[in-house]
Amino acid sequence: MDLTPKQVALVEALLTEKSKEAAAKKAKVPSATMHRWLKLREFRQALREAGDESLRHATAKLSRSCVAAADRLVKEMEGRKPSAVRIAAADKILAHAARLADALDARDELDELKRRMEDLERGGNGPGDQGEPPAPGAPPPPP
Repeated sequence: MDLTPKQVALVEALLTEKSKEAAAKKAKVPSATMHRWLKLREFRQALREAGDESLRHATAKLSRSCVAAADRLVKEMEGRKPSAVRIAAADKILAHAARLADALDARDELDELKRRMEDLERGGNGPGDQGEPPAPGAPPPPP
């Protein structure tokens, strides 16, 4: 399903606004329509993909900032009058980058597990499981 321009506007608003209602208002979409669209698998997939892209951009930006943050921490540590504000900012950048990287890794692992479960539900043995019998109750693989 290709999204309509209104649906694209709602996806963008859902990623930037503080609430769903504010997003619907910004996208000029009635609240009931927004809730109906949110039940559509294709719309949710588009929203997730847009959110993933946003997270990738944020991760890249944080990654680029990590070197500067580490440099700032070293300079402040070696300086005569360290700035508590700059130290705190650099520390937060590094902490957020680490948490975001961990979250993205966990999400990738979860996506892989979901993909494997779907393979198993379709009767496959999944990657790396060649030769093992299918799960109890699963249909046998085709000859």
